[in-house]
Amino acid sequence: MSIVRAGKVVEESSGDYGEEGFMCQQYVALPNFEGKTAVIGSWVIGGEAAGMCVRESETMISGNTGKFCPHFIQD
Repeated sequence: MSIVRAGKVVEESSGDYGEEGFMCQQYVALPNFEGKTAVIGSWVIGGEAAGMCVRESETMISGNTGKFCPHFIQD
């Protein structure tokens, strides 16, 4: 994964990705709290909210080694 600004790579990470090729996504800066970025992930199953998480990382790219706090949504 790479973050590119004005044609220059400003951060990148490696990972175990498939051979499907690549995709481009619009970059949106994450909020930074005391040197850590935070992102919220959500799960929707059958059109219903099922869970969410907050993941913190010390880099602009969230990886699987950051702090992770899952939440379960129950009716």
